[in-house]
Amino acid sequence: MWKPLLTSIAFSATMLLAGGVAQAQTPIPVMAQCPQATWTNGYRIGELIPLHSSQYKPAVVSRDLSRVRAGAGFSSRIIFTMNPGEQVTVTGEAWDIGCNQWMQVIVGEGSYWIHADNLRLLRS
Repeated sequence: MWKPLLTSIAFSATMLLAGGVAQAQTPIPVMAQCPQATWTNGYRIGELIPLHSSQYKPAVVSRDLSRVRAGAGFSSRIIFTMNPGEQVTVTGEAWDIGCNQWMQVIVGEGSYWIHADNLRLLRS
């Protein structure tokens, strides 16, 4: 009687520790979570919305010590910081569950992520 119960508890604990999820979660459309993002139709929270190379946009950092991250989201690793006036090229965007817009940018030879509030586009 105890063995199946203990096995079930051990499995659940293993899944939690490993970060696993017992049920698949349905991806949330960006517009369902963030209705202000009207141009994101068809994309999901956390999904890259790429720009075609002809649509890349130059931008400048607009805030002190803007954190440049490995991925879109506050939990992504900070790679380095940038100062106001430094230029980047925007190549895409993503939205997180808190409706934060993250811009994928090229800095030098690398591709990184910066919170959209830290950038000012130089042209539309």
